[in-house]
Amino acid sequence: MAEIVNDTVKVFWAQPGVYINMTDNISGTYCKWTEGQGSLWVNHNAEQRKLTSFPEIQTMLTSGEEVGWVVNITECQCASGPGNCYDGILGDTIKGFKMAKDSSIHFSNSMTTIFPVAMNFIQLITFVSVDANNTATFRARHVDPSTWEQDDMDIMSCPIDSGSSIGDGAKFYVNNI
Repeated sequence: MAEIVNDTVKVFWAQPGVYINMTDNISGTYCKWTEGQGSLWVNHNAEQRKLTSFPEIQTMLTSGEEVGWVVNITECQCASGPGNCYDGILGDTIKGFKMAKDSSIHFSNSMTTIFPVAMNFIQLITFVSVDANNTATFRARHVDPSTWEQDDMDIMSCPIDSGSSIGDGAKFYVNNI
C-alpha cells in the first residue's frame, strides 16, 4: 500500500495473504523526494495507449492483449445518490473476463487493503461491467476479511474516457511495447 501526502510517499508492505490481528510482519518506508530523503526505487512506466471506446477494449481483450483500467470514483455517478459512494481510485489489469450475449464485458478484482494507522484490514471486491454504449459499471463491496461479512457496497456508473480534454470517466489502456 502506498500513500502520497504532499511531497512524501509512505509505502507499507507485508507478505501476501490475510493476516488477522497480526501486524508484526508489516514493514514500510517514507520517502521525501524533494529533499532526497528515504530510498525508493522508481521506474519509468511503460508507454501506454489509451482505449477510448468499447470496440477498442473488446478488440484488445479478445486478441489477448493485457488491458489495464483505472477509475476515479468521484468522476462516476453513484447509484445511491451524489456523495453516497466513497472517494478513491480503483484500478488493476484485467486478468480474466467474460463476454455476455449482449457483448458486454465482465471482470472482477479483489484486494486486501490495510490501513496502517488503525491496523484495520478491508477486503475490497470490485465487479465491473463494460457495455457497448461506452459506459462502465463498478460494484465495489467492502468485506471484513476475518468474517467475510459485507460491510458496504457502492454501485457507480461512469462513461469510458473518450480522450477528450475533460478526461472524466473510466480509463482503459494497453502498454505499448
